[in-house]
Amino acid sequence: MPLQMPAQNEHTQSPVRVFVTDSFEVDGVAITICLRHSQEEVSIMRLHEGGWAEFVTVEPAVQSSPTLRLNNDFARALLEALLRYYNGSEDARTTRADLLHERERVDKLINMYGMLATTIAERD
Repeated sequence: MPLQMPAQNEHTQSPVRVFVTDSFEVDGVAITICLRHSQEEVSIMRLHEGGWAEFVTVEPAVQSSPTLRLNNDFARALLEALLRYYNGSEDARTTRADLLHERERVDKLINMYGMLATTIAERD
């Protein structure tokens, strides 16, 4: 995959770029993790035995192999784990949604009381 296409996080000031594409070889996704130093200089993360990684500089317009490939089951499990790590558990998200809904109801109630008080004050 040439690395000219915009990444999902292209709008940020971060040099980190992540590309996710279909990978038919593993019935899943190919993930390419890059550092874009400039329009002409890109480094791709390569994983090695023992879990360490290095960045290898490549030509941006040249086809390059992804950082890793995951089948859909593992990719979804990774996604769920990352969502839990960064956003809290599903229970926490549900609780937050419930609290936001309740807050909206309370805001409407306060607004209604304010309008009622204004109406009563205008009568007197």
